[in-house]
Amino acid sequence: MSQRRYERTRLPSRVTVIVLLVLGAVSGCGEQKALSFNADAQPSGPRLWLQHADTHDTRLTFEVWAAEVGAVLGYSFHVRLDDGVVTAAGEVTPAAALGSSSEAALYLQSARADDLAVGGVRRDLGETALDGPVLLATFPLDVTGEVPTPLRVERVVFRRAGGAFVATSAAGGTIVRKGGES
Repeated sequence: MSQRRYERTRLPSRVTVIVLLVLGAVSGCGEQKALSFNADAQPSGPRLWLQHADTHDTRLTFEVWAAEVGAVLGYSFHVRLDDGVVTAAGEVTPAAALGSSSEAALYLQSARADDLAVGGVRRDLGETALDGPVLLATFPLDVTGEVPTPLRVERVVFRRAGGAFVATSAAGGTIVRKGGES
């Protein structure tokens, strides 16, 4: 008969067991749900709205669309950001809504910590119909703080060649975590 040798192993203390149980129970609490965008209801008539195009981790890409605006010489709008929660993750890319060549139209964009500004104007003083839906711009945002946080479209201007303004409604939305408000 062979003799087995038993070594005494030390069992974890009660405190260690309790700490491990608590850590195991709360380990799922720190997981972040995926980001999503709750768009505001789209108004009727001449309008401009934000549309969520893509999400990758904490980066969301948005598109700005217009519809039923009619023939215009140019446009401008601002997207208000919650500084400290959302930051511009790159340049705003204006779409060629008023013409595709640099001879036909001039597009401008500006990004600050709390504001994205986009504009476009026809160079030949002609008009382009934005009956739509027509893509005006695309922009990426990084979520760096706590959500929910609003994205608001403000100071929307569409102008005809004769100088008249087009009364336009705008719709933004709120960045949230899927399955809840935060």
